[in-house]
Amino acid sequence: DLMFKEYNNIKTIIFVGGTHGNEKSGFLSLKKFNFPNYKNIVIINIPRVNIYGTQNNLRNNSQNIDMNRFYGNENSDILDIDTKKKLIFIQKQIIKSDYVIDFHEAKKGFRSRDNKGIGNTIITQNNNFQSRYIICKLNENLCEGKLFTLLKKKKNIKFSLRDFCNQNNINYSLVEVSKSQKIKKRTAICKMIITYALEWLILKNN
Repeated sequence: DLMFKEYNNIKTIIFVGGTHGNEKSGFLSLKKFNFPNYKNIVIINIPRVNIYGTQNNLRNNSQNIDMNRFYGNENSDILDIDTKKKLIFIQKQIIKSDYVIDFHEAKKGFRSRDNKGIGNTIITQNNNFQSRYIICKLNENLCEGKLFTLLKKKKNIKFSLRDFCNQNNINYSLVEVSKSQKIKKRTAICKMIITYALEWLILKNN
């Protein structure tokens, strides 16, 4: 379930969704997004990493495994062959990329790091400029109390996609959209994030 739009390479950005099947807004937005034709940006769109999970509204895959715990994991023999091939393929694309935007959903709540989750947040250690730009543009369209925040020092999860990107010096942003919003609103926010991520790359390259 991989989709691609490729153009003459100057910068490469990868959008990843549907890693956790019960977090659907990233998958839905990437599946429906009409990517423009850019001459100077390569876009790799991976809308649904976890097909089984999205079909069954489950976090894990058919093996009851969280696929976001096996990036760069040498001890991945417990994975079925299709899952292993998919993760290896994604890793190969990421190594060649400049930017990764990874869509997830947070538990209910909007306050960063409250007892219910981290709300509307973008998490990054090395992609501050793009993330700040996205948040600034997003918050122009969101009401008070539901604004996005930037989180730079979240505890690392070993063998997650975030860990893999950080280990390989790939600019990475983890998007967490609060589940306190209806799915239509969450999907609309993800579409805005895609738009602003590409907008920032265009401005940067001009």
